[in-house]
Amino acid sequence: MKSNRFLTLLLTALCFLTQTLPAGAQGTNVYQRVTDYFEKALSKLPTDQICIQIDRLIATGHDTEQQAQLAGIAFDYYSQSPIMGQEAVAVYVADNYFLNKKLPWSTPETYPLLYTFAEFNRASLLGCDAPELVMDSCDPLQGRVSLRNDGGHYKLLYFYDPQCATCREYSKAIAELARTYRGGRLSLFTVNTGSDRERWEAYVNEYFGDLNAWKVDTRHLWDPEDANDYHKAYGVLSTPALVLIDAQNKIIGRRLDPDAAKELLGHYNFADRETRKLVKEVCEALAPIDTATADQIGRTFYAKMAADSALYRETMYELFNDLRDHANHSYQDAAALIAERYIVGHGDYFSPEYVERVKYALEVFRMNPVGSKAPDLQLKDTAGVTHQMLAGKARKKLVIFHIVHCPDCHREFEGIIPYADEYARKGLEIICVYVGKDEAEWKEFVRTHDARWTYLTDLENRSGLRDLYDVAFVPKIYLLDKKGKILAKEIDAPTLHKLMLTKKEQRAQEQENEVYYSNIVDYFRAKVTGIDVSDDGNIVIRGVGTFMGSSAPLILYDGVEIPSIKEVTPSEIHDVEVIKDGSKAIYGFRGSNGVIIITSKAAWEARKLSSKKNGR
Repeated sequence: MKSNRFLTLLLTALCFLTQTLPAGAQGTNVYQRVTDYFEKALSKLPTDQICIQIDRLIATGHDTEQQAQLAGIAFDYYSQSPIMGQEAVAVYVADNYFLNKKLPWSTPETYPLLYTFAEFNRASLLGCDAPELVMDSCDPLQGRVSLRNDGGHYKLLYFYDPQCATCREYSKAIAELARTYRGGRLSLFTVNTGSDRERWEAYVNEYFGDLNAWKVDTRHLWDPEDANDYHKAYGVLSTPALVLIDAQNKIIGRRLDPDAAKELLGHYNFADRETRKLVKEVCEALAPIDTATADQIGRTFYAKMAADSALYRETMYELFNDLRDHANHSYQDAAALIAERYIVGHGDYFSPEYVERVKYALEVFRMNPVGSKAPDLQLKDTAGVTHQMLAGKARKKLVIFHIVHCPDCHREFEGIIPYADEYARKGLEIICVYVGKDEAEWKEFVRTHDARWTYLTDLENRSGLRDLYDVAFVPKIYLLDKKGKILAKEIDAPTLHKLMLTKKEQRAQEQENEVYYSNIVDYFRAKVTGIDVSDDGNIVIRGVGTFMGSSAPLILYDGVEIPSIKEVTPSEIHDVEVIKDGSKAIYGFRGSNGVIIITSKAAWEARKLSSKKNGR
């Protein structure tokens, strides 16, 4: 095991190193002029451009000694830079001028420390592939956990020492970050750098024991023998240390504190939302999407974005997920085409782990296609009696694969329960198949749910369930006809309700929207409270003072500003929100007279699917 005392001494030496310049540099006008140049002229450039400018600066030196002086100043400045990622410049200078002996390092006794600085930073610079870590979990059920094979949209890697006072403050802040996090799926890896298991378990229980964050998967790990060499891989010279990694296992944040991690996650999630918005707008404009249309979209995105690998990765990632999670089978076909041609077919843009996951998704997609006969299974009820899953003569069967502690599963159950009586009258049998391992929690779940439903499981994994159905992520919902033919798969509660409507009910629903709310003004007057609406569609939000004589609120339709509610058709609306309190401040000047937020039915369903996707 590597000694923490050794690392402390090494860190102290490195701090000394960053204050050690080639002879004659400190205390001279040269040092001040050069660092002023870095700060004023180069601070906003990307690191590769900074390196180019530093090459040019060093080349201006009249001799080797002067060039070494300039390179030493550059190393000193950028090794201590407070701007995330600029330590890459110091590594560049070390590698290209001193470690290769191109220029002499003026203090030979500190040369090993120069080498160590570069070695402890090189592997985890921004944009680098995240080094793999395979560690033991505090939870014996998780066993050994792989960092790179985790499917989180973002991964926050937190190294701490239970005896570190600063770590205790970080741990509190990180737990709060997890509780309030609402972005794409986040995997939190906490890594104990100590060697006392009892102290570790007590620490995890104290700071993370009550953590219940449905958007965050938390794994508590350790590697007391440092078999992964994580100190060097992630530059962990002291604790606490925080690293942020994206879905493609690229490092996108390092040397973070909890506030910086929260801000950075907010920035990336905002960018994700913008990408999803672009994908959504393109797909809506070209709807309905089939494989030919998907190929057209894929070719266009590749032509426009191939030069920007990060943008191409994120756009194709969102496009694939958006199409895959659509209830319409033609969209799922389109997702398979995008996966095959523009992700697997351009695998050099993506991490090997993500390409493998997409290949697996393709295999799963081809498993049990719509129109095929669903595999039957021998499963057991709560009394241990074996049943054929698809036995019975119901006109239709709904098979829901679920686990108990799954927010998305609960959300789908809550969407189905209000219509359970109606579905029963229409001849639908609901079959809930538990795919977890806790028999007691499953039986408690069954006890508190609708007794008319069928509850089955395979705790001993003897039915071949996991080979015949994709249940790696739940819920998975299949709608079958009376012969077991798959009518729809990967659906949610709203989609099920649509599929269960008779033609007469569909016509009645369409007529209700058209008859009762034939125009948008009538709709708003009838359904939206707290506002006054004129005949020409102008709105005043009651209780909001007008700004400089204007009374018009900001109107957003699916997040896009529109000039008037007359731009909207009543039958397209899912809900309307009126904002008139302090929260409108986030909309800036245009929100001074309040905000009307209109969400379409299409956007609401897309949001539900996106939430389901990100919850995986």
